[in-house]
Amino acid sequence: MSSDHKNRQHGASIPAYMLVAAILVVVTSLEVGLFYLDMIGELMVTIMIVLSIMKFGLVIGYFMHLKFEAPLFTYFFMAGVVLAVAISLAFLTLFTNFDIGDPNVASPPPATPTPYPTPTIAMIPADSVSNVASEDLVAVLIGGEGIFAGKGCAGCHSIDGLEGAVGQVGPNLTKIGTVADTRVPGMNARGYIEESIMNPSNFVVDGFAPVMPNLMSSFNKGEFEELVDYLESLQ
Repeated sequence: MSSDHKNRQHGASIPAYMLVAAILVVVTSLEVGLFYLDMIGELMVTIMIVLSIMKFGLVIGYFMHLKFEAPLFTYFFMAGVVLAVAISLAFLTLFTNFDIGDPNVASPPPATPTPYPTPTIAMIPADSVSNVASEDLVAVLIGGEGIFAGKGCAGCHSIDGLEGAVGQVGPNLTKIGTVADTRVPGMNARGYIEESIMNPSNFVVDGFAPVMPNLMSSFNKGEFEELVDYLESLQ
């Protein structure tokens, strides 16, 4: 039986324990600080493994009293440490992932919204426009007419002379620039048209259901004003 056991003391003194605890705090702080440094993955992993083994040795040696036991127990523990490190490095090498923090696979940049394309009529002969389906009008119309078709308005409203605008869900807008001026006392045609688009449920024409969706979030810069200009011009 060792002298420590004879004296009923098994382990280090209190100051020694306090010193070991202080070292563990410093090493842990160092690990946290290194985590935020821009270092090569392999170097970071190596440093972290060394610091972890150091902490492991201090905890096992002092707080679990391995330092004060027979050397045979130290050999067993060291064999386990070597085996654990070897397995960890083998997996890291196998998957070639020494990154600390963000994964190896870079995230794709967020998709940039595609701006509303300016329609052109030059691509299709004028005499063939009548053969184009209503949902394809956005490709052959320009300006406010193109926006009107592209936002799906032509599927619900009709406008005389506008190819594809034959919808019956909403009122006929052939002369909306004139009619809108008489809808609400004290509100001109432009204000009425703008309000009808921004808040469709505010003005519902008799005989039609309040089913028009709010399209404001679908407009790009300038589209809303261009659509209002077009509708206001329908006299």
